[in-house]
Amino acid sequence: MISSNSFAAILNEPTAVYKKQGPCYIIELPGKGKAMLAMITETRNEGIFNYLVQIDLQTGKLIRKRSIETVNKPVTAENVIGKMGSELWLYTDSLRAYDILSLETRITETMIATANPLMKDNFSTYVNAYLLDEATNVLYITAADGSRHKLYAGTLVLKPDNTSSDAFDEEGYSYEYAAEYKLHDRYQLKYAMGNVSLYNNKVYILGTEKETGNVISYYGSGIYAENPGMRSLSIFNISENKEKVAVDGHQLFTSKRKYANAGFLKKKFFERVWQGNTGEHLLIFESNIKMNPTLSVAKTDSTGAELWLTDTGLPMAAFTDYLITEDGNLVLWFELPVKEKGIVQSAAVIIQKGKKLLVDWR
Repeated sequence: MISSNSFAAILNEPTAVYKKQGPCYIIELPGKGKAMLAMITETRNEGIFNYLVQIDLQTGKLIRKRSIETVNKPVTAENVIGKMGSELWLYTDSLRAYDILSLETRITETMIATANPLMKDNFSTYVNAYLLDEATNVLYITAADGSRHKLYAGTLVLKPDNTSSDAFDEEGYSYEYAAEYKLHDRYQLKYAMGNVSLYNNKVYILGTEKETGNVISYYGSGIYAENPGMRSLSIFNISENKEKVAVDGHQLFTSKRKYANAGFLKKKFFERVWQGNTGEHLLIFESNIKMNPTLSVAKTDSTGAELWLTDTGLPMAAFTDYLITEDGNLVLWFELPVKEKGIVQSAAVIIQKGKKLLVDWR
């Protein structure tokens, strides 16, 4: 655990400024457990350095990093095409894929051209010619001559892009959320939060008294998490016809605590709220709203009881991204201004069973 003094030093007096570029991922390292994979730019003494990094989710410490050479230019989010199978794809001076475990180069343009002669001297120099659909693990490539191709995980052989059969059809997946994330290099909080969840024939509502009443009276009506309000967690049984919430005699729980500007955290890129295997939920809300508002997280069980609550100490307005493990642990990303430098830095907070760790890049 990083002390409060060193926590402040990392954020307010950095010896170098670190910025996450593009998406981040949870990976499993053999013998080491879960880690986070991310692309980071480091600015130090007017120099710019680019690294692929692996961060231990148990300690917040660096496991491994790989330098990406770009002649003192930063790798931007646009250059990070994304993860497909066991490779992370980048386009800097050329198209390359890196092994997510070793971080070594796995695939190059030369290797693809050898397997597909039509691509010899035919790779586009525009990064937007390479579009990865991570939901279906398909890399769409537009060649310099305008021809369109598809590359699948585990093979170097291109297929013609003449079908639409690769669309991801898991219920609730949102290509809109994924596109917004790619375009803006941040996950908008309004897309990350929902306020109504169904589990085991019960409805969980995180709302003000008025918002909860609207959902009960007009089941199917929504709550806009971005609207301000002091919200309670309420649980009701669902009537047999599932057309409305049955209130009389079936209200199971209402939290004593009120959560400011709160919402359930959604499964990333999905419309539906994240749920644990036994009905756990993650609540995002603001603490210290009268003085210095900060983003807090609570985990609740299927009865609505809090399992843990953690204040990140960082402003909700600075939130940019998140990851959720299968058991409901979190990585939350923020962008914070660096004093007197006129730039922003990335801060990643790991929450393991309610315990907070700040990723220390130093």
